[in-house]
Amino acid sequence: MLFRRSRSASVQAPAQDRWHPLAELCRELGQAVALQDTAERVIQGCAGGWPVDGCWSAEGAPVVTELLRISSRIGDITVLEQDSELKEDACYLVLWHQAALDRALRLAYTADADAASEQERTSLTGLGEPAAQLRRLHDETLALLRAAKPAPAPGAAGVVTSSSAPRAAAVSRPV
Repeated sequence: MLFRRSRSASVQAPAQDRWHPLAELCRELGQAVALQDTAERVIQGCAGGWPVDGCWSAEGAPVVTELLRISSRIGDITVLEQDSELKEDACYLVLWHQAALDRALRLAYTADADAASEQERTSLTGLGEPAAQLRRLHDETLALLRAAKPAPAPGAAGVVTSSSAPRAAAVSRPV
């Protein structure tokens, strides 16, 4: 028989149990944020005059695919219960970005668009507030990651302390 701990129990997990999933989540969010500029450019290009240049499809389709891959990888990350809402928000926002870009591409390259579809296409402006939300979520995850980073054991092999680190070479600056 399995016994479950109450959800209200406040048991703090060791840092290393939280750090690795947060690191994976942060990496995936960083990749999604890095795709935002391209997605914005493609959405705005799709809203341009008719006919829409084919370059937007060539540039946007791989981004749609990569956003789907990112959301899938986020879904595969096993996080602690305390981070489950963070993971859900990440998945939602990445899928929102994917859907917005996919919709823009579909509207731009529909052969028999009706007046409502054409009006929707030309009113596209970009990713909007969800883009800012994704960036904030990435920043929040990064802050949690930094707070959860396990401290190296004193005297651990391969750990360089500030007192034993070699001095960096001087940076040459133009005069």
